Amino acid sequence: MDYSYKIQMEQKLKKLFDKGMFINRQVVIFGSNEPAEQMIDVLETLDVQVKFLLDNNKKKAGMFLKKIPIKKPEDAIRKFQNDILILIISKHYYEMLEQLENYGYQEGIHVIKVVNMSRFANNSLSEETFSLYQEKVISGENIYYDIKLKYPEMDYLFILPVKAIGDVFLGAYYAYNYSINRKISNPVFAVTGEVSKKAVLAVGYDKVISFTIEEMDCLERFYLLCPEEYPVMEVNHQKPYTCGLRKIGNYKKIDFASLFFYGIYELEGNIQGRKIEKKQESIIYTEELFIQNNLPESNTVILAPYAKAASKIEMKFWECLANALKEEGYTVCTNVASKEETAVPGTYPLAFSLEYAKDVLEMAGYFIGLRSGFCDLVSQAKCKKIIFYPDRVYTANKFIDFFSLANMGLADDVTEIVFCSERQQEILKQILQSF
Repeated sequence: MDYSYKIQMEQKLKKLFDKGMFINRQVVIFGSNEPAEQMIDVLETLDVQVKFLLDNNKKKAGMFLKKIPIKKPEDAIRKFQNDILILIISKHYYEMLEQLENYGYQEGIHVIKVVNMSRFANNSLSEETFSLYQEKVISGENIYYDIKLKYPEMDYLFILPVKAIGDVFLGAYYAYNYSINRKISNPVFAVTGEVSKKAVLAVGYDKVISFTIEEMDCLERFYLLCPEEYPVMEVNHQKPYTCGLRKIGNYKKIDFASLFFYGIYELEGNIQGRKIEKKQESIIYTEELFIQNNLPESNTVILAPYAKAASKIEMKFWECLANALKEEGYTVCTNVASKEETAVPGTYPLAFSLEYAKDVLEMAGYFIGLRSGFCDLVSQAKCKKIIFYPDRVYTANKFIDFFSLANMGLADDVTEIVFCSERQQEILKQILQSF
């Protein structure tokens, strides 16, 4: 979940708390994903207990998220209960609301939209709304021609609107194959924010422009209406006004990479991407980073305990892991990519620019992380890589089935572990034995 949505979520829950909305209510969350997990964390700080989670995915029924049971709506709330308060953060809010209204629950009384994630949803046909979107399309067209002026040699524009490192990296990574097929020699990439820009730079492209969310919104709307012959493509598996490729993810072995390679780019054959070459500036940056932080080459373990999509692992586990590695003589660091991320106790906080992450890991020698978009970015790093996956379902099958770097063909030298809190000691032993 984007940081801006997270802030909205925290503010909304605090506002509901101050209004007394949680008093004498059975608090329920519709959804058992990353936004639900973050809501649970915030509600805990307000001393609000979530009774259970709802999910229409039958495979999730009977499972737990953060020790809270997951139930099917028809089993848990079909019989109307007036004290139920259902919290929702989802792009499918209105479909979920309709389902709940059929059970007798009312929006604003029993059902609360915590964050508005439906950016393209506006069913109004008023002249005011039409004029607003017309202005956005015109603004998007102006942005497109500004890009052409900046890069007159551009023969194709890839628009990567999703602010997620993994999505941006894969979009740029497989754009290489698409460019070969289409004989594109001078592509330019439009992304949202500086972090996304660095993810494209990490692939080896240098013509990248970052835009604000508002500017990207205009550029997307222009793309939806621009003539087909324009050399431009939106790389987005969550496309508005289409079937939405993401909906078929994890069905019949369709993994995350397949959505891009086969779905968006319509490529054929075995999945493969661009070989990422070392650059002199990256080598210099990495050497200086290790000297400044007094880190030993080939004997430093970089931990990455944070992720947006995967369930968190308790900090106590990371601390035990770090202590055990230090006893074995390794220097242990935590990758801290933002102010919200703190170092694992007893480790050095290490911040570095994303475009150099692959070389940083190769110089360190060891990487242990929770599955995140950062893992896609460093998948080709020649170092020991251990990645944890949550023990839960993602759409039709297991989370690891969809996001496995090995299954996706991004890394054949990675150790992938499905993390279960009941197996912590066994997992610690497995890791230490592999070092």
